[in-house]
Amino acid sequence: MKKTLIIIDFQYDFCDPKGSLYVKGAEEAKKGIIKYMEKNHNAFNQIIYTRDWHTPEDWSFKKNGKDGLWPDHCVQNTHGAEIDKELYDNLNKYGIKVDIFNKGTVYTHEEYGAFENCRFKGGDKADIKNYFFNNYGNDPKTEISIINNKVVVCGLAGDYCVKESTKSLLKHFKFNLELLVSGIASIDNGETLKKFIADNKIPIAR
Repeated sequence: MKKTLIIIDFQYDFCDPKGSLYVKGAEEAKKGIIKYMEKNHNAFNQIIYTRDWHTPEDWSFKKNGKDGLWPDHCVQNTHGAEIDKELYDNLNKYGIKVDIFNKGTVYTHEEYGAFENCRFKGGDKADIKNYFFNNYGNDPKTEISIINNKVVVCGLAGDYCVKESTKSLLKHFKFNLELLVSGIASIDNGETLKKFIADNKIPIAR
């Protein structure tokens, strides 16, 4: 059975040292994803990139005075919100189906996990191919179907968006899930993610 690779928020504001919210170690994580897919791309028929897609008035931004923790980052239609081109181009050469899923579009809500505010479409007993994710408040066209029940998750940052996205996938959809640790960078150098993996007995993709 084929797998889906889910790459969390590999955008310039997080992965570029000049980005507004750079995650140290992102360059090594990118190399880890590229190397893993060089070896395993034949096992995959879908890649999903999640993408922070904030509006300028997002309450998670410090400047907006709503107890936000973060500098402006990944504002819609800016360079900082773009997916890393080197990563995208390296994976695109395999001809695997690519989907992009926007998150963080609701400016009043801090949305670390890509799938925490999702709806299920197709009925409780629907086949895995009918699982659709649609953020509340998003444009109705922003929806995604994860076409496999085996998923591998990686991306940025491990202690926030990767952890919370993984938590939602495990809680709500019961996927056969692995984490590609070599393709993850964390703000806290991986301590939070390491505990999360141990507590939940999550397998590591090799």
